[in-house]
Amino acid sequence: MDIINKPLGWFLKFVYDLTGNIGISILLLTVAINLLLFPLSVRQQRSMAKQTALKPKLDRLREKYADNKQKLSQEMQNLYVNEGVSMTGGCLTSLLRLPFLYGVYAVIGNPELYLGADVDLTFLGMNLKASPSIKAPSLLWIFPIFSFLMALLSSFVSLRQNKANNPEAAKTGGLMYLMPFLSLYIAFIVHAALGLYWGFSSLVSMIIQVIVNKYYGPYQTLALNYKKTVKKRKQYEADKKASRNKVKVN
Repeated sequence: MDIINKPLGWFLKFVYDLTGNIGISILLLTVAINLLLFPLSVRQQRSMAKQTALKPKLDRLREKYADNKQKLSQEMQNLYVNEGVSMTGGCLTSLLRLPFLYGVYAVIGNPELYLGADVDLTFLGMNLKASPSIKAPSLLWIFPIFSFLMALLSSFVSLRQNKANNPEAAKTGGLMYLMPFLSLYIAFIVHAALGLYWGFSSLVSMIIQVIVNKYYGPYQTLALNYKKTVKKRKQYEADKKASRNKVKVN
C-alpha cells in the first residue's frame, strides 16, 4: 500500500514542517482528500437528480406490477439502466475513503518510516500514536468520542438531505447510523490519530456535502437542465423562423 502511504506521509510531513502541529496537519490532509474526491460527490448528486426525475415512472411501474414483485424489480432495474442511473454512486465514494483511512493508520503507526524521527506526534498534550482503552478511562477517550459525534452528525445531515432529495433512497438510509458506532469501536482499538482523522473526515465531508447539495442538488440540477432545454427549444424555434424568412426572401 506504499502507493497511498508514501504520498500521505509526504503530505503530512510537508504540512507539519509548515505548521509544527500534527493535529493541524491531519486536518489539512483530511481537507485535501475530500477535495480530491469532490468530483465524485458532484457526480453522486447528479445521479440522485436522475433518480428524483424518475419517481413518476417508478410510481407507474409500482401500480402496474403491484402483484408481481419479481417483474417490478426487473422493470425498475431496466429503467435505471436505460436512464443511465447508478444506484452505487454513494457507496463508491465511501469505499474510496477506506484506503486513505488505512493509509493514515499506517503512516502514524510507522512514523519513522513515513514521517521521520523529528515529527512530534503530540496533540493537545496527548500522544496520537497511543491507543485509547475502553477499560482505562483517560484523556485519549476524547478522540473516539469526537469520531463518534462527528460521524453521528454527518449521518444525520446526510439522511435529512437524502430524505428531502430522494424519498426512495431514504427508506434504507437508517443503515448509515451504524457508521458512528463502528467509528467509535474502531477508534478504541487503534491509535488516537485515526480517531482524530475519522472525526475530521466526517466533519469535512459533511460540510462539502452540504455545499454540493446546495449548488448541485437534484432539484437545482433538474431546474438547470430544464433551463437548458428551454433555451435549446427557443434557439431551435428562432433558427426555424429565420430559415423560413430566408426562403421567403429568396
